[in-house]
Amino acid sequence: MQQTVVSLFLSLLTFAVFAQNKQANNWYFGHHAGITFNTPDGSPQAVFDGQINQWEGCASISDKEGNLLFYTDGLTVWNAAHDTMPNGQNLNGHPSATMSAIIVPAPGNDSIFLPHHLLLTPSVYAIQLLICTLIMV
Repeated sequence: MQQTVVSLFLSLLTFAVFAQNKQANNWYFGHHAGITFNTPDGSPQAVFDGQINQWEGCASISDKEGNLLFYTDGLTVWNAAHDTMPNGQNLNGHPSATMSAIIVPAPGNDSIFLPHHLLLTPSVYAIQLLICTLIMV
């Protein structure tokens, strides 16, 4: 019960943080698909310019104005121009992990983001957390 309350609190806190800005306005997933909420009325609009080509485990982040910064499938990181970022390949995320990647803004710094990639090691069935710091200039 306590875990459920804590999980609910953290989910609502995350929603409240992102509701104050537009860092979650662009979603990329699936097979070159995505959704943007950068419309005049905030309604979702389909976009088809993404490079991701997998069903699950994708993450994206935008700046506070809703401009796409980068996105990842846990294996590769692409920038807003949909080009592979420097050191953004072979990140060892697993394409079959439901949450292969998550991007967390660094506390107190609008230009540092921490993409976390989960690696499933088949030989031991363990999950390893890999942290990569990307500095947005």
